[in-house]
Amino acid sequence: MALVEDNNAVAVSFSEEQEALVLKSWAILKKDSANIALRFFLKIFEVAPSASQMFSFLRNSDVPLEKNPKLKTHAMSVFVMTCEAAAQLRKAGKVTVRDTTLKRLGATHLKYGVGDAHFEVVKFALLDTIKEEVPADMWSPAMKSAWSEAYDHLVAAIKQEMKPAEVTTSKQEFCQEAMAANGSNVVSRGAVRFTEEQEALVLKSWAIMKNDSAHIGHRFFLKIFEVAPSARQLFSFLRNSDVPLEKNPKLKIHAMAVFVMTCEAAAQLRKTGRVTVRDTTIKRLGSTHFKNGVSDAHFEVAKFALLETIKEAVPASMWSPAMKGAWGEAYDHLVAAIKQGMKPAAAASNGAVRFTEEQEALVLKSWAIMKDDSANIGHRFFLKIFEVAPSARHLFSFLRNSDVPLEKNPNLKKHAMAVFVMTCEAAAQLRKTGRVTVRDTTIKRLGSTHFKNGVSDTHFEVARFALLETIKDGIPASMWNPEMKNAWGEAYEHLVAAIKEGMKPVALL
Repeated sequence: MALVEDNNAVAVSFSEEQEALVLKSWAILKKDSANIALRFFLKIFEVAPSASQMFSFLRNSDVPLEKNPKLKTHAMSVFVMTCEAAAQLRKAGKVTVRDTTLKRLGATHLKYGVGDAHFEVVKFALLDTIKEEVPADMWSPAMKSAWSEAYDHLVAAIKQEMKPAEVTTSKQEFCQEAMAANGSNVVSRGAVRFTEEQEALVLKSWAIMKNDSAHIGHRFFLKIFEVAPSARQLFSFLRNSDVPLEKNPKLKIHAMAVFVMTCEAAAQLRKTGRVTVRDTTIKRLGSTHFKNGVSDAHFEVAKFALLETIKEAVPASMWSPAMKGAWGEAYDHLVAAIKQGMKPAAAASNGAVRFTEEQEALVLKSWAIMKDDSANIGHRFFLKIFEVAPSARHLFSFLRNSDVPLEKNPNLKKHAMAVFVMTCEAAAQLRKTGRVTVRDTTIKRLGSTHFKNGVSDTHFEVARFALLETIKDGIPASMWNPEMKNAWGEAYEHLVAAIKEGMKPVALL
């Protein structure tokens, strides 16, 4: 890609052949751009689920991504802009997106911490989507290269506008919002900031709800499962139950206990200056949440469900932005306290991780097929990672200055096989041992290395996507199914959780 920088008016090199390939395919794509654009964004979220949190209209939405009208509109806008910029690239000699749009895109991308890994995931999704939508005999390495280069030019123009000076205020506000969302007023469960006004609002509404806490608590959990149906799998008493959620007695008991605990902790927050849930309960909650793979997304769904439930339970004239803010902040303090207890050590002392016989059987069955070819499959696993996120190769010292093609690099083959075998063996032994069986010294080394090299959640998500795609391709088509995908996905999450525990600065001292 040849770029001659001149602000966003960058003279580009884009050949007639590349232009012809882009125009030929865009003529086909244009006719169904709305649907294709949606599939483009669904592919992004398949590879990197956490990317959905970068979009304000998706954060608290209970509408499935496939049906979300705001996502459809946004996706079409982005897809058409990308394709039109590509189609006009040679004729215009520059990225033709308006300066004001580029500045807005740059500011927004900076504000939300969009990095190279995100741009690469989007590039992979774009190319994969175009490949699937044009006739098979039209797609070629040359067409892939043309679209790839056009996308790179657009990204280069956006990156030029990702300047802190232009978004200082909005970024500061965003950081403040993020701090509030993560309960950053809590310091080691010490004194918290909670005003008299906030306390009054919580007490006033809790007084109304308390006498009907059993029903309201139940509605709270039903709302959680409405937003995130898969969350029911986090509860052992719901996994294999055929009792409707509305009538499940165990859910009613659990829901009431959680709702009352949450509300009482909020009611006492200012008076006590801390989250008043007992230490033993907090540790148990932290251990359980860690063991079951509860993530920020789960906490955010629960927060949304809690606020919606309270809003519906109190008189309409009582609910206000101030009341919402008070309950939201109280919840964040509780979550911060729980997160402090979300550690593997607590989980280990509390017992085994949950991995069912059915999941174990699926992992063992597929691993038995792949094991004898683990060197080649492991290599394909890493090639898939680099296909999705090319910059990830710079995380590996033996690849940074190497001119040996990835397909033939002996160091990569050796490393890829080791990682793949470790991942699969850990998955195969997960239920029997009740924990991730990678040695503590290895986990600490992995944590330290991943921290030092700046490995992020997006990198872990890309690796998960690559792993599942590789396994899917490595076993008979008739064997792959949603249950097997989930079994390998859950096993991978346990391994990642163990690695993340070691991703601390202290490991580098």
